[in-house]
Amino acid sequence: MNWKSRFLGFLAVAMLAFAPTGAGAHPHVWVDTESAFLFDDDGRVKAIRILWRFDELYSAFAIQGSDEDQNGETDAKELQALADNNVKFLAEWKYFTEIKAGLADAEITDVVEYGIENDDGTLVLWYVLPLEFPVDITKTALRFRTYDPGYYVAFDTDPALPVELVGAPPSGCRASSTAAGERPDNVSDAAIEAMTADAAWASAFAPTVSISCGG
Repeated sequence: MNWKSRFLGFLAVAMLAFAPTGAGAHPHVWVDTESAFLFDDDGRVKAIRILWRFDELYSAFAIQGSDEDQNGETDAKELQALADNNVKFLAEWKYFTEIKAGLADAEITDVVEYGIENDDGTLVLWYVLPLEFPVDITKTALRFRTYDPGYYVAFDTDPALPVELVGAPPSGCRASSTAAGERPDNVSDAAIEAMTADAAWASAFAPTVSISCGG
């Protein structure tokens, strides 16, 4: 089973009907993201909290698919099982998130804080990415991008929404985000596979969140 089928299986089995065909490829799932930088008591970024808000159609299938007892309602236990499966799967793909501290990759440790909510029919997933080493933001700028190298899930963010700073940030911190770049509406599967071989193509369209303090 390829990763796309597994992704659908974890989130909503019913969505398998929407798997891409050879005729053409474009995003099948749309996600709006929100984010926050979490600071430790020394004013260093220790983690990043990310929220995914899924599109209406996908949310409906995912919520319906998590109703294991088929009673017409998705309770907290069923949503928790959905969250557990999502986090387990997404860990294999580093949560589709690339984090940079300056020019270096910032690695993460195991995600233990996460959840899924049914917000009046909209599926909302959130999780906290703990940094392996806290980043002194007064010396090193931090940024991250969220994207699917296979262009199956389209991520975006609203630059008008504030990026939260949680904890004890140093003075003079500035956090901002940029929306996803323009993407083609219809690209063949063969072209997608060729262009995403090194993930550079998809990452070029990724929404970006960054923060710097001082200087």
